[in-house]
Amino acid sequence: MKNPLLIPELRELIATNNTATIRQFCAETHPETAAELLGSLEHEEIWYILQLLDPPLRAHIFSYFDMDLQVELATGQNRRQMARLLEEMPADDRAELVRELDEKVREELLPLVAKAEREDIRKLAQYEEGTAGAVMSSDYAVLRPEMTVEEAIEQLRIQAPEKETIYYIYVVDENRRLIGFVSLKDIIVSKPKRRIRD
Repeated sequence: MKNPLLIPELRELIATNNTATIRQFCAETHPETAAELLGSLEHEEIWYILQLLDPPLRAHIFSYFDMDLQVELATGQNRRQMARLLEEMPADDRAELVRELDEKVREELLPLVAKAEREDIRKLAQYEEGTAGAVMSSDYAVLRPEMTVEEAIEQLRIQAPEKETIYYIYVVDENRRLIGFVSLKDIIVSKPKRRIRD
């Protein structure tokens, strides 16, 4: 339920250009709650606040907006900002959004997205809603079978901040072919010198 008392306060912070308090509010509020509150603002006000935030937080909050609002914001005039935001969003969320966009908007927006993310979006967005492909994510962690648990944990520390989830980690060979998977729990409770293949 939206708190109507916070909306005037947010508007006052925008009017007085109180960027520090806006950033602090968004950082200390759960992204879903922040999205619900920001969703009651005008589009210009939403963009103003989003542009103040660090890219990961901005993308996290944006992902919680209703799909209709995401489409409206993506369809607006802020194409470059939207392209940067798409680059930060989880792979499956951004693919879902792109599937919902009008073809003209897609054609204007996608060339502004970095090449790797653009290719990922095109690959995932080709799957129709309701299919297994539509809920896939290309955002996953990988390990090699010869790594020790100790090396794997160090590698996951590097990969984890950029991944949507690391509860299950894929094990791949030198050609990046899937060998199997291992759970994060199994890695954590194993002895440091044990190999991932075991």
